[in-house]
Amino acid sequence: MYIKIQINMKLYINTLKFILSCMLIVISVSCDPIQSDDQVDDTTSEITMNTPPKTDIDPAGESMIIGFTASKNWSVNIDVPSDDAWLSVNKTSGQKGSSSVMLTAQPNYTGQARTASMTIVTNADSETMTFVQESVSENDLPTFKILSENTVISSDGGRVEVRLVSLVDYTLKVNDEWVHEVETKGERQITHVFDVDPNPAAQERVAHIAFCTDQLCIPYIITQEGDPNIPEPIDPTENEWTGIVEEGWESMEFAHRPVAMRFTADWCGYCPMMASAFETLSQNLNGNLEVLSLHCAGGLEYSPCTVLERQYRIGGYPSGVIDGMTQIGNYSSPSYTASVAMDAINLTESNFTTETSLSWVSSVKKRKVKTSLSVYLRQPGKYLITALVVEDNIVAYQNGVGDKYVHNGVVRYALSSISGDEYIAESENDVAKLLYSYKVPESYNLDNMRLVVYVQRSMGEKSVLASGNYGGYFIDNSATSKFGESHNIDAKE
Repeated sequence: MYIKIQINMKLYINTLKFILSCMLIVISVSCDPIQSDDQVDDTTSEITMNTPPKTDIDPAGESMIIGFTASKNWSVNIDVPSDDAWLSVNKTSGQKGSSSVMLTAQPNYTGQARTASMTIVTNADSETMTFVQESVSENDLPTFKILSENTVISSDGGRVEVRLVSLVDYTLKVNDEWVHEVETKGERQITHVFDVDPNPAAQERVAHIAFCTDQLCIPYIITQEGDPNIPEPIDPTENEWTGIVEEGWESMEFAHRPVAMRFTADWCGYCPMMASAFETLSQNLNGNLEVLSLHCAGGLEYSPCTVLERQYRIGGYPSGVIDGMTQIGNYSSPSYTASVAMDAINLTESNFTTETSLSWVSSVKKRKVKTSLSVYLRQPGKYLITALVVEDNIVAYQNGVGDKYVHNGVVRYALSSISGDEYIAESENDVAKLLYSYKVPESYNLDNMRLVVYVQRSMGEKSVLASGNYGGYFIDNSATSKFGESHNIDAKE
C-alpha cells in the first residue's frame, strides 16, 4: 500500500510541473508588447494585377487589356523616352475596385528596339510595367507608307502630327496657307508636325497635303470644323420633320431584320474569322442581316463604342452579340460560328413577335444629310431607338490580312445616343417621329455611307432567355439604306 501511494505522488508532482511550465510559456507569449493600430506594419499592396501582362510588344503594333484591382482611386502614367508617343492608354484614371485599361502600341518601323513604361499609381502605392518593342524586320519594312489616319481638328486650330515610314526620298506639298509645317523628326519612321490656324468661318474647310516620291503621291487630309460661334445661313426647312407615315401599317405583318454586332479592332488577328462567319450568315439569309463592326480600339476606333462594350460585357475581341441579347464567341471555324449565330436569331424569332418597323425620308445637300424617321410601335411601353452612321468598303490595315483588307459595316457616328434615344408609346399603334442630321466629313466616302436604325424593346418576363440580361432590352428590328435614299416598311410577303 505504501509503495502504490509513493508512485502516484510522483506522477502527480511531474504532472504539476508540466502544467506550470506550459503556463509560463503562455504568460511569456501574451506579455509581448501589443502594437496599436498606428504601429501595425501594413505592407498590403493597394494594387493587385489580375494577371501579369506580357512585356514584349508585337513589332507590327497591338493592343492589350491590362486588368488590375486597386483599393484606392488610381491614375496611369505613360513614360516614353523619346518624342514619339508610340504607346498610349485609353483612360488615365479611375475609381477603386476592379478596373482595366487598354494599352495600344503603334508599329515600330524605326529599325531599332524601343522601350516605354506604364505606371499605375494610388496614394501610397505604384505598379510599373516596362514594355519592349523590337522593330519590324528589314524584309517587312514598307518602302513608303502613311501611318496616320486623316485628321479632323476643331475650329480653334492646333497641332497635327502625321507619321509615315519611308526608305526613299520624297517631297511634301501643302497647298493651303492655313496649314504650316513646323518640324520634321525621325529617320525611316518620320513625323511631320503641322500648325493649323483657327477657322474664321462657319463652314468647315479641308486641307489637302501630299507626300510624293518620284513614282507616286499619297494624299493626307486635314478637315477643320467651322467656328460654332458664327451662325450659318438659316435654312427654313432645316428643323422641319418632312417624313411620312405609311397608310395601313397597323394591319401589316412586319418582317424581322436581325442585328449582329461584331466587337473588333484592326490589330486583332482573329477578328477576320468572325467577319467571314457573319458574311456567310448574311448570304444564307439573302442579305437580311445587319452586321455592325464596332471598332472600340485601333485605327478605325469610334470611342463611344466602349459604352456598348461595357453594356454587353465584352471581355475580348472578337466578340459577337445577336439581337442585343445573345453573346457568341469566335469558334473553331467560320461555319460553326455562323450556325451558332443562326441559332441565336432563331431564339429571338421563336420567342418574340416583331412588334416594330421603320421608314424614313432622307436627303443630302452639300454633304449634309437630313433624315425624317418614322418608327411604328404596336404596343405601348418604353423603347430605345438607335440611329448610326455606317461606312462600307473601307480598304485599310487588318492584322493577319494586310493593308488591303475591306472593312464593312464600320460604325462611324451615332446620330442618337449610342445606347438609344428613349421613346414612350402611350398607346397601341403609336408612331415616333424623329429628325436627325449629319455633316459627312470630307475624309469619309459619301458614296459608301449608310444609315442604320434599330429599335430595342423590353424583354419582359423573358429577360433571362439568352446569355445575358443586358439592361432588360433586346433588338426587335432594324433597317438600313444609303444616305439620300428613302426607306419603306419591311413587311412580310
